[in-house]
Amino acid sequence: MTHFDYNSIFQDMQRLAKQVNDNIQTDDNEVILNTGEPNPFVAEHVPVLSEMYAILHRLDLPDVYVGYFIHSPDKMQLDYGRLDSPASINGGPFEGKVIRFGSDGGGSSLVIHVETKSILLIPSFVGIENQIVDGKNENIFCVAPNIQIFLKRLKQDIQHYLQNTPNWFYLTSGLY
Repeated sequence: MTHFDYNSIFQDMQRLAKQVNDNIQTDDNEVILNTGEPNPFVAEHVPVLSEMYAILHRLDLPDVYVGYFIHSPDKMQLDYGRLDSPASINGGPFEGKVIRFGSDGGGSSLVIHVETKSILLIPSFVGIENQIVDGKNENIFCVAPNIQIFLKRLKQDIQHYLQNTPNWFYLTSGLY
């Protein structure tokens, strides 16, 4: 596998977020880079996201499509033990352990599947009971096979939002 340049993609996203803000005269959209030490929670529980979180602190894009948010490691850690935060999917094609690392503006959860490393979207209306999601729900879907493809698609979503591309299929378009 070739090296993925997290630094470059997040710098591009910072520039694009600024363009979004300039276009609609706000400062709500931001990509905050990490300036501190690596978070031990990420290294222990989701090492596949360690490279991303070495560069990124958090991403807030409330004005792009329905909104996209990549939570800070601290927020991810707080969500980890909450009973209403998904920790596993029981049954169905996505069965297994998941960790929530983000959300969209509709309250749906962006999770990484611990075994497959795929990025899934769990809609806000799908019931979560004691951190368990009913995997037989047909509304859970894979938005990207891995975090790198997810970030590339997210960057494309920002670009197409700025260009007002008609009929663009956003990452979460299958839900809304």
